[in-house]
Amino acid sequence: MFITLEGGEAAGKTTQIALLARRLASFGREVVVTREPGGTEGAESIRQVVKSASCAFGKVSQRLLFVAARRDLIDKVIAPALSRDAIVICDRYVHSTLAYQGGADPASWTPILEDHQRFNDNLLPTLALYLDLPVDIAAVRLTGRGVDADDLFENFPRDFRQPNPTLNGEAYG
Repeated sequence: MFITLEGGEAAGKTTQIALLARRLASFGREVVVTREPGGTEGAESIRQVVKSASCAFGKVSQRLLFVAARRDLIDKVIAPALSRDAIVICDRYVHSTLAYQGGADPASWTPILEDHQRFNDNLLPTLALYLDLPVDIAAVRLTGRGVDADDLFENFPRDFRQPNPTLNGEAYG
């Protein structure tokens, strides 16, 4: 089983992943926890570069870097764990790429999904959970944990985190 948790910054993904992993492991299952981008040495290096506001990659470059990081994670962590019948829990995955690099325009999701299909074997989670958090609460949590001024994603404009009513709550991917 491949489970992903998605949600905005400070939504509680890390906390919920730890609780879920502990509960699933209590049933005697092997549980592998990872994150995206990241989870391997190469993908962690890509994560540092792509999250750096000082590097300021454009959306297409970001998308391609995420594809490379995801491919490495699939090859080295996710696929081997799934082949052992382990449960994989991932903090973010392709849905976050749709949100951050695709934005509110579903038409911009097409190249992201095409890249995912072509380069990442279209591996989708068995279950994708989205943690929703009001923007005001997220802002307080981010302030409380000390946001890195060079972290591109933690410093996205506040309006980026507002719900988009044009999507009608429809799932994507």
